Amino acid sequence: MYTRDTRSGQLQFQALPAPSVAQVHDIAERTAAHIEALLHKSGRFMDPEQAGGEALQTLLSEQPVLGSCYQAAAAGLSLLGARAGQPTLRLVHPHAGREPSGEVALCAQARGVNVHAGAAIDGRDRPRLLRLCRYIARPPLSQERLSQLPDGRLQYRMKKAWRDGTHALVFDPLSFIARLVALVPPPRFH
Repeated sequence: MYTRDTRSGQLQFQALPAPSVAQVHDIAERTAAHIEALLHKSGRFMDPEQAGGEALQTLLSEQPVLGSCYQAAAAGLSLLGARAGQPTLRLVHPHAGREPSGEVALCAQARGVNVHAGAAIDGRDRPRLLRLCRYIARPPLSQERLSQLPDGRLQYRMKKAWRDGTHALVFDPLSFIARLVALVPPPRFH
């Protein structure tokens, strides 16, 4: 943080210690509450729990196909194709997931708001700042990791294996399109 020297009037940088995990969680909670207050104020917030599920039911009645795509994606089910209604096919390498590192990650999530406080970048370090901006603005899928299998199904390879060892997902083409549709926000949702 910057403080003003009382004698000279100059701004001086004061390095602060790394935040605790509890402080990162507090920041995520306060940020989520602030965003929700702004959305309530503008009339754009739709909370199914507070509205008794009315907002969700309205979406499902107005956009039934979109709603079914969301529900299938959230449940990890294939919506269309030969595996309709079944879990998405996952390719798993045993023991390929990330091993616990023993480090406490300075990350928190609160009501859809993610705070990652594990890295600090000096604003004058342009290459690292550019890399961070590119990371934040990246698309949800990498076309380089998407391939077509000989039987016509699509395989999406993960950049890093999940903790359970999942390194790729396999979709029927129509089921993959339904998953892509689930990435599109519904009308009037934040």
